[in-house]
Amino acid sequence: MSIENLGIQENDYRFIQVNEDQDKENEAIFINNLICDFKRDNNFKPLKGKDFKVKFINYGDTELVYVIKSEDGKYYTMLIGQPKNELGTVKEEYDNLTKLSKTNDFVMDPEYYYTNGEKELFITPYIYQARCIAGKNSKYGMYVPEPDYRFVPFTEDEEYMINKCMVANLVRAHENNKGIIETRLGGGDFILKKEYSAFPQTTETVLKNMKLTSVRRLMDIDLKDYLKLLRKELTKITYYNNLQSRDDSIIINQKNRVSMSSDSIEDGISLGLELKNNKQNKI
Repeated sequence: MSIENLGIQENDYRFIQVNEDQDKENEAIFINNLICDFKRDNNFKPLKGKDFKVKFINYGDTELVYVIKSEDGKYYTMLIGQPKNELGTVKEEYDNLTKLSKTNDFVMDPEYYYTNGEKELFITPYIYQARCIAGKNSKYGMYVPEPDYRFVPFTEDEEYMINKCMVANLVRAHENNKGIIETRLGGGDFILKKEYSAFPQTTETVLKNMKLTSVRRLMDIDLKDYLKLLRKELTKITYYNNLQSRDDSIIINQKNRVSMSSDSIEDGISLGLELKNNKQNKI
């Protein structure tokens, strides 16, 4: 693969997360075996019969993130389950994304799921040099991969608008009395296309260039109660270093280093309800 910067420039070993019964070195071998098995068994039609390379670019608590580049220059994202998580965790997220992407164009639409019986992964479209929205040093910003991978804080106005749009997207994704929970709003669940920076910063351009890439769990909850949780939780800092220190009362806004303002939350809820109403009127 070329030397173009697509994400973190280190290998995946440092970012592999294991539980107390696992060995990181062994798990790195098992992950490599999964990739080899995927290549051997490959039934993903766009890559079938083609040579392709796999490169680590990022990580999260649920998956390690890789980019696939095929011999004909096409890109895909490969998400491999973190070893600490039970088999089936990745499949649940794949199913959630598949379900929500059918009615929400801002939700990433996965294309293929694979397991070798021990580990699992799924494939999604790749958004070239996307910016991961994250929180750091009491600020929201985005991780920009080029020319070097780095955190760029948003301006005050940008932060307000980005937060409003993230909240709005969570609200409009609430369907059939099910809401998205266990989000990492400060940890990369939402991304911005590279083109975002080329447009004037408006609500419309942010929504157009924002994608939700992760839906770990869906919870049975009516919209009224879901909005109450958003108002209650998004104003809090909920970051934790280990599961023992996690506040189990936090349902939606998990592992966030930065709080949101009440005004941005309310504006996001109002926008989300408007978008939700427009979506329903089109059905």
